[in-house]
Amino acid sequence: MQGLLHTVLSGANVGILVLAAAAFALRFVMGQRDDEWARGADRLAFIAASIGVILAVFTALSGIFGTWPREAIRETLLIQNKILASSALLGAWGMFVLLRWRVGPSLWHNTTLKLWSAFLVFVGFVNTALVGSMGGSAALKGSLLDPVFWSLNINRFTSLSWGPAASLVVVVVVLGLALFTGRRRVSG
Repeated sequence: MQGLLHTVLSGANVGILVLAAAAFALRFVMGQRDDEWARGADRLAFIAASIGVILAVFTALSGIFGTWPREAIRETLLIQNKILASSALLGAWGMFVLLRWRVGPSLWHNTTLKLWSAFLVFVGFVNTALVGSMGGSAALKGSLLDPVFWSLNINRFTSLSWGPAASLVVVVVVLGLALFTGRRRVSG
């Protein structure tokens, strides 16, 4: 019964973040359009991603404190990988929400910010799928992505890690974009 809340939150979280990614992709494909459909897709992507980030926090907390015993978290590589991918999911979606909130709909008229947002949404979406798949594997139910992982020779039961250089690149780019958007807002 303890894992039920986590299961429900996980399903809702994956669904809302997939909706956010789909709305973002639709808005991205629309390019420079500024009609009702484009504004609606932009709003939907932003609102769904915002709700998804909040749900992701509660999902992670329910998983850490209500589903897995401390020993499993310390000793099971799959759970550690799930926590790592969940952190990447929260980071990518959170940065997208923050960027979109700070810049507003004018994000779509700046190529650099639009491409960076696409990268963040892509990373967030991939990690959303990865975390959901790991949850199915951890529950010994498997996932729809298992054949993909097998064909790409990806083993989620070995330690996943990103080097410090990759983390540093992300931090530098985020800081640079934050300064860039802050300067444009003040001077614009």
